[in-house]
Amino acid sequence: MRVRFRNVVIIAGVFLVLITLYVVWKYEQINSYGRSIKPVKSDAIIVLGAAVVGKDQPSPVLQERLTSALTLYRQHYASSFILTGGQGVGESIAEAEASQRYLESKGVPSAVMYLDNKSKNTWENLFNAKQIMQKQGMHTAIIVTDFYHQERAQLYARELGMNTSGYVGQIPPMTNPKETLREVIAITLERH
Repeated sequence: MRVRFRNVVIIAGVFLVLITLYVVWKYEQINSYGRSIKPVKSDAIIVLGAAVVGKDQPSPVLQERLTSALTLYRQHYASSFILTGGQGVGESIAEAEASQRYLESKGVPSAVMYLDNKSKNTWENLFNAKQIMQKQGMHTAIIVTDFYHQERAQLYARELGMNTSGYVGQIPPMTNPKETLREVIAITLERH
């Protein structure tokens, strides 16, 4: 009985060490991937949705993504935007609509913005963006999101057969452990 218990403890310990090593490896891989991705001139800039705050304002996370996308647009990396994100719980408007209003306030004409205001998660953001691209005859896109979110976004884009590069604007000097760990879990467990 003691030998059996000891074997169970050893197996559980080895399993725990392997899980810990995987999480540390994936955590570093996600951070490295997001920090190294570079944009390529494309047909469109896809801005992945994030929360809306107040009446209709992009959250700081979404505003950072939009500022990054605007930088690409002004540097002529792409001539149009695909803005994603539906209306979340407690939001007064869809994330895509808040994004459109923000970019219009910065001088971007509404004619170069295509909206996906139905999606509720990253997979749907990209699935719907692909539909818009096909309808508009677009073939390439730059995905704009946070550095820790890029790997999963690019993984989904590849699964959808999309031709994408990525861009991360401001990269903080310190990683965001909570968000990066969330991405480790999402990449490991999430299925569509």
